[in-house]
Amino acid sequence: MAFVNRKDELKVLDELLDEPGAQLVLVYGRRRVGKTTLLTHWARRTGLPGFYWVGKRDPRELLMADLASAIYGWETGSDRAITFRPEDWGQVFQMLAQAIGGRRAIVILDELPRALQRDRSLGTHIQAAWDHPALADDALLAAFGEQLDDATSAPAIPTWEQIAAVIDPHIEQVTLGDATPEDACQAMQDEASSIGTGL
Repeated sequence: MAFVNRKDELKVLDELLDEPGAQLVLVYGRRRVGKTTLLTHWARRTGLPGFYWVGKRDPRELLMADLASAIYGWETGSDRAITFRPEDWGQVFQMLAQAIGGRRAIVILDELPRALQRDRSLGTHIQAAWDHPALADDALLAAFGEQLDDATSAPAIPTWEQIAAVIDPHIEQVTLGDATPEDACQAMQDEASSIGTGL
């Protein structure tokens, strides 16, 4: 299947490769607009080693085990199912730093809000990992930027996906200049209130 458009976005991402040191990128947008496809397509065409992981709404222990298994598979080139039982996130991100091993690499952490819903501490562990020299010197991490310092997880309510779906278009309108922040906030609040928390 051909990859079309997104020339401006690809240009911005390509320019990051010319920057010294590590770069941190936040890609945000409505669901199903091609964020994952954009990043994975770009990562492949750079020719750099690329690691990709999708966060899920699993319990903390399963999230850590899943990420550790993905890192092992990437590092060894093995698709064998290996079960890991890491003690903490620090151990998992140490594995990632070791797998990168001083080379320039692209690390894509997809759907992080899902994982953050299950483990609110994950953001601080990603921040700590970002400060690790192996990542800070060489990795291009497509996930969070400096927002990690003050990011909070999505509310743990049954209707959050529904609410998020109506919020995203309003954010896009503000970004494009089609709505004022005040009007968008009021519209988001009205729609969220009509959906409710489901609790």
